[in-house]
Amino acid sequence: MLMGLILRILSHMFISKFINSATQIFSEVIHRYRSSLAGVLKILTVAIFSLFYTNAYAAQQSEQSVLDIDKIILEHRLLTAQLKMSSDLSSVDFLLSKLNKCPDLLSPSQKIRLSILQGNRLILIGEFTQAQLLFEKLAHQTLPLESLARLLYFRAIIAQHDFDYETAFIYLNRLDQLDHSVLPLISQFDILTLATSLYSKANAMDEALGYAHKAMALANKSKQDILVCQAWTGLNAIYQKQNNFDKLKIAVTQAINVCTTADETLSLANAYVSLAAWYQYSEMPIQQQQWLQLAIELFMTQDSAISVAKTQLLLARSLLQSEQLNGADAALNLALTIIEDSNNPHDLMDAYEVKAMWLEKMGLLDDAMFYFKQYLNARKNSNDIKKITNIAYLQTHFDSKVNRQSMEISHAERDILALKKQNQYLQNWVMLLLALLGLSLTIFTFTFYRRKRDISLFEDESKDELTGLYKQEYGFSLMKKAIVDAKDNHQSLSVIMCDVDAMTAINDSYSHDVGDILLRTVAQRINAMLGDRHLAIRISGDAFMLAINGFSKLEMNPLLGDIHSCFDDVVVNGKVVRVSCSSGWGYIKIGEHSNVEDVLDSLVEQSKHAMLCAKQHNRGKWLHFSDCSELSLNRFDDMSIMSVKNTSIDYL
Repeated sequence: MLMGLILRILSHMFISKFINSATQIFSEVIHRYRSSLAGVLKILTVAIFSLFYTNAYAAQQSEQSVLDIDKIILEHRLLTAQLKMSSDLSSVDFLLSKLNKCPDLLSPSQKIRLSILQGNRLILIGEFTQAQLLFEKLAHQTLPLESLARLLYFRAIIAQHDFDYETAFIYLNRLDQLDHSVLPLISQFDILTLATSLYSKANAMDEALGYAHKAMALANKSKQDILVCQAWTGLNAIYQKQNNFDKLKIAVTQAINVCTTADETLSLANAYVSLAAWYQYSEMPIQQQQWLQLAIELFMTQDSAISVAKTQLLLARSLLQSEQLNGADAALNLALTIIEDSNNPHDLMDAYEVKAMWLEKMGLLDDAMFYFKQYLNARKNSNDIKKITNIAYLQTHFDSKVNRQSMEISHAERDILALKKQNQYLQNWVMLLLALLGLSLTIFTFTFYRRKRDISLFEDESKDELTGLYKQEYGFSLMKKAIVDAKDNHQSLSVIMCDVDAMTAINDSYSHDVGDILLRTVAQRINAMLGDRHLAIRISGDAFMLAINGFSKLEMNPLLGDIHSCFDDVVVNGKVVRVSCSSGWGYIKIGEHSNVEDVLDSLVEQSKHAMLCAKQHNRGKWLHFSDCSELSLNRFDDMSIMSVKNTSIDYL
């Protein structure tokens, strides 16, 4: 606005100077011809011509200056709308209404930029199909580099929304091939945030974190609070996914300060959600629920229904864990309808799990089982999408390498044609180059399909579908790695085997569905108590094996007491069922020259023998291997535990 005012002042100064010059000429003519009638006529003619020309010129200059000022203001508004689009649609709506009244003010490049802004607006209000149609029309035009970059970016956003990750990665690769140095800073920043999001969804966290740090550096360089706010929001998402809560607390604090200053409502609300995650990790549920409520209020001001629903779901889970069942039910009902309409498998999985947990606590086990099965279906769909994302990521990297090889082959063939006439000897080297390129292509193809197979095997074989604990084969491979770590750190390792008492009677009395709920509840409690430091494995139907790293013998008894408490107060058909387990454990302080397989075999045998002793002579309690006397255990010898010698997973 200040620049426009300066231009208007300069234009008026120029017009005033011209009028003064015309007035001086008119005075000189009067002085020269004032003595004759002919002179009077000439004076009148010159006066009329001067006044007409002066007014016409002044009007032309004034109109041109206003037009120039409008173009400057328009350019400023285009940049402002592009920057604040995610948090302020009103600026875009105002710009569109203004330009509909005077479309001639736009240059061809500005018309393209405005169309892209319209597409961005459609994405933000959820009209992805209309946005795609608009972008397809623009794709057939010859676009400036800046507009091409924005078009590719938004088409990648739409592909990501449609779970078409292969197309999204293709657009990202095309963006990487552009010369970023000539792009506006906002476009460079958006490309980096897009890469951060896609690599994070593909679980390529190192690459995602690298792009997030690049985005932060660019935002700090721009000195624009809006970009710095969005950069911190991206880092929050990565730290939260990595469970890096120490860095998350620092990043959330920075995000809240900057986003408050920048008046970035959506980013500020997301920062509140991340802060609530930190309070959940710190076991401070009241503070967690307060920040989730604040986030919901901010999301509601932006009419972001799906964000409100996701946050309501987080609030319902927190209230459920705090035994506030009525509040959890209210938050869950508000979220479930919106999430079911969105049909997003990731969100559906979380919603059905919370619903099943709530029904279980209310004693409605039949309804809980229905939603648990819905949860399993949604989880399968979610895993399928994760596989698609990972495969798209691998395929994109594979394709980029193949493209580079194809270019090298083309260059080699061009060199062959040029050198054929010069020296026959050089053809042998060219053929060798082609052979090496073909071999490289074969190796990349083999690597891609092997990686694809490994991803599928890992998803199917690593976790038990009912309990969420590790399956036996994969769990033993992790136990081997734990032995190696304990050996390197001169630590001890203990193995506990737990077996549910009277599981057959529970299944016969209440049904196998109730037995499944019992096993899942106990497994989740044990897994939550042990955390990431220790391992929990499902050995058979009602038997679990736990690997405890770094605990002394004196520390094991309190831990075993906590494990046995996980079997207390299990609700079946609205009643507390008395259920217990018998446990045995073995302990080894691993020496420098210990053999991994021998150590694991010994620990497994010790824990198994001790558990069988407890089962026969001290049911519902736990025994250490050294406490077992020479007793007859023949009736328990049919327990099947896979030999660790059969594991084939590389654990080093």
